[in-house]
Amino acid sequence: ALAAIAADQQDSSVTALCTSCVDDPERVRFLRAHLAAVHDAINLDHADVRGYFAWSFLDNFEWAYGLQQRFGIVHVNFSTQLRTPKLSALWYASVIRRRRLAAVGHLEKFSGLQR
Repeated sequence: ALAAIAADQQDSSVTALCTSCVDDPERVRFLRAHLAAVHDAINLDHADVRGYFAWSFLDNFEWAYGLQQRFGIVHVNFSTQLRTPKLSALWYASVIRRRRLAAVGHLEKFSGLQR
């Protein structure tokens, strides 16, 4: 996913900060696809979008999956409660800081979950 991030930005702070982050390339592609769709809705359909947020912020207990699935952009070690930003959190922060998305790179196309 670091290549996908580098393709999307000139800001090297994400890759520099990700020396100890959790790599989650599917979530980066997923978030990017949704933000691109929001952008299209605003520009093409004149949708009145006043905000967007990532769901969920932290890994947590999910009723359907318990602690097995991790949906947050911040990894939680359930034994120690240590929180570590995932690559998707750093990428999302860089998009917010830059206030834009660059053209989609080939590594960023979200084609559904890869199982």
